[in-house]
Order: sequence, then structure tokens, then C-alpha cells
Amino acid sequence: MIVTTIQRAIESAGLSVLDKAEASFVFRKRTYSYQRDNGKFEYTRSFADTSGNQIVDHLSNEGHIRYMNGEKINVEEKKAKAYSRSVNSVIYFAFLPYNLKDPAVNAEYLGKVTVRGKNYHKVKVTFGQEAGGKDWEDTFYYWFDADNHKMDYLAYEYTEDDGEVDLRFREAYNPREVAGVRIQDYYNFKPKKGETVSIHEVAQAYEQDRLELLSKIELTDVQIRSLDITG
Repeated sequence: MIVTTIQRAIESAGLSVLDKAEASFVFRKRTYSYQRDNGKFEYTRSFADTSGNQIVDHLSNEGHIRYMNGEKINVEEKKAKAYSRSVNSVIYFAFLPYNLKDPAVNAEYLGKVTVRGKNYHKVKVTFGQEAGGKDWEDTFYYWFDADNHKMDYLAYEYTEDDGEVDLRFREAYNPREVAGVRIQDYYNFKPKKGETVSIHEVAQAYEQDRLELLSKIELTDVQIRSLDITG
């Protein structure tokens, strides 16, 4: 059931094309690019820093490289890991639920639930330590429409650098198709001050107005092109 639920969600969003494709988008005034040919990938993030220098973070199977004004610069290991996580995180969220088929994903089907009068398949996702990255202990929940398989909501629980555990809940909006791929923006919520909300009950807290809007996750100038000449 769980494999079928995730696969149908990926297929309904047209995301299978990302196995062999290139893409780009703008998020918070930074330009991201994506290129993947099955297991081989290259991600970049480009922006101007406060001094006007043109910065490019390049992430691939070989690791992270940072360029300043076209020249490769040395970056201490701790910062390189932070830059890598940041680039990977933005691209991961941009193309959800595509990455839920990764080998590091441990998915558990939690059954059918109702959110605001609609039926959803609820899925819990954790990650294996070996291939799950630094944040492998984070927990994610996803809600897939039981009729059309769209991912309308997601939530995640993560640990801050100071050890505090925090929670986010996202509601999808502004769905549109780019080259046959469904792209969505998100309202990003957190628990209201004084509210104690667990990830297990976060959808109920959302319905009960116990969450507050923290930010909007918006992608602009989205472009996607298949590299599969047979596609």
C-alpha cells in the first residue's frame, strides 16, 4: 500500500521526468538549478552577497564547491556542509514528493484520515542513518488526496542546532504545471505561542486554528526540461 501511495503521488504530479532532466527556479531572490541523469546529479544556487560578489554553490555526487566571481574559493568543512544542506533542502522541498522514492526513505502508511472534510492517505517518513544525511533523525508526515493523489499537506519535526525540537506544517496552494510537472507553493505554519503541538496531532491543530502563518514558500520562474530523448 505504501509504495503504491507514494508512486501514484509521484506519477500524478508528473515528477518521474526528473529522473533525467534539468530545471531551474528562483526562491527568495536566489536562483537554483537542477540537473539529474538517473543517479548522477548537479545542483547549484546563485546569488549576489552583500558586497555584490556573485556566489555560486555547486553540489554534486563529488561534493560541494563554492565559486566567487567565477573563481573557486576555499570553504571550511563546517560551512561547506551547511551550504550543501541548504541547497539540497530547497531542491528537496521544491520537487516533493519526488524524493520519497529514495533508498534512505523509511515510509509507513498510517491509514486514511480526514482534513477539512477531505479524505487523505497519511504517510510517515523517517530516514536511514547511513544515507539519510545530517538530518536523518527528522520526521515527516504527508497527506495525499485519496482521490487524485495530490500532496496537499506536509509536516516535519526537526532539531535545531541548540537541541530544541521544532515543528512546521505546510499547506499547498497555487498548483500549476510546468512542462507537465505539477509545482506548488506553500503556506508555512508553526504552533502559536503557548500552544504545545506534536507532529501526530498537527493536522488537527491546523483545523482548530492553533497554528500561525510563519512564511510563504514561493517558487518563481520555474523551468523544466526533460533530457530523455525518447520522452
